Amino acid sequence: ITAEGTYVLSGECKNGAVTVNAPKDHKIQLVLNGLTLTAKSGAPLHIQQADKVFLTLAEGSVNTLSDTGASSDTSVDAAIFSKEDLTINGSGTLRVNGNCKHGIVSKDDLVIADGTISVSAASSGIDGKDCVKIVGGNISVNAKKNGIRSTNEDDAALGYIWIGGGTVTVEAGNDGLEAISCLKIDEGSLSLKTGGGSGRKLS
Repeated sequence: ITAEGTYVLSGECKNGAVTVNAPKDHKIQLVLNGLTLTAKSGAPLHIQQADKVFLTLAEGSVNTLSDTGASSDTSVDAAIFSKEDLTINGSGTLRVNGNCKHGIVSKDDLVIADGTISVSAASSGIDGKDCVKIVGGNISVNAKKNGIRSTNEDDAALGYIWIGGGTVTVEAGNDGLEAISCLKIDEGSLSLKTGGGSGRKLS
C-alpha cells in the first residue's frame, strides 16, 4: 500500500504479508473484515512509512494475524510492526500471534480505542515505544516476557502508559505493565498476573 486511502482486507492467506510504505504525509485506514493472514517470515502487517495508520476492526468480524518464524530483518520483530503512529479501533475482534517474538509493536504512539483484542507472544505482548494509550476495548495479553510496555528512554515526556478505559487482562512471565517514565490509570478494569519483573509493590 503506497498511497493515502481506506483499504478493506478480507480472506485468508497462509504465507503472505501486507506492507504499508506511503509518503510521510499520507494517512492510511486498514479495515480488517474477516482477515486471516500468516507470515512464515517477517510480519504479516508491516507499516514502514506513513503519517498515521488506523487499523479498524469491522463490526462482527474476526481477524487473525500470525507470524511463524524468524525474519531475515531482525529489526522487524512483531506480528504487527509499525514504525509510525498506530491506532486500533472498531468493534470487531483481532487475534495476534507473535510466535517469533512480540505481538504488536509501534515505534511511535500506539493507541487502542476499541475492539476485542487478544495477543499471544513469545516475548512482549504490546509495545508502544513512545507511548501506549488505552481508552476502550477488551484487551487480553498472554506474553512469555512483558505484557504491555513503553520503552522510550530518550525523551522524559515519552515512554508512558495511560489507561483511560476498557478491560485489560494480562498474564506475563515478567512485568505486566512496564513504563519508562509514567504509568497512569484513570478508568477501566485491570487484571494482572505476573511471574517476576519489578520487585516494587504498588501502593
